[in-house]
Amino acid sequence: MFKVGPLWSKSASVLLPGNKDLQWVTSFKYLGINFLSGLVLKIDTCHIKRAVYKACNGILSHCSTAYVFVKLSLVKSYCLPVLIYCIGALNLPVAKIKDLGVCWNDRFRKLFGYKRLESVKEVQYFCGELLFDLINEFSDGSF
Repeated sequence: MFKVGPLWSKSASVLLPGNKDLQWVTSFKYLGINFLSGLVLKIDTCHIKRAVYKACNGILSHCSTAYVFVKLSLVKSYCLPVLIYCIGALNLPVAKIKDLGVCWNDRFRKLFGYKRLESVKEVQYFCGELLFDLINEFSDGSF
């Protein structure tokens, strides 16, 4: 059982349908998305970022001698779908979108040897890749 809304923090009675005790939880996973209880329904994107970093590191560890654009193509093919999975259907706050954008930019930093705070916009431009803000804008499949 899961609570959202003004009374989410109040204790609630135990429900016993069919003499089975249902536990109250603060989060649940549905179709691969983690939802968190609170005053409003929140979405946890940490597991998405972990999955992207894991997939990218796996790709790069197996093709360390490959040409950088081959690596970029593999990362784009396997990691970007993990990152944008159903975000067009979710109403994510701007901070979460920016956080996912940092995750995507980190992939370019890793591929091209940039440091953490260096901008990769020029690299993305010259590689013909969209910025994450634009990817998110078109993630509903309209492009």
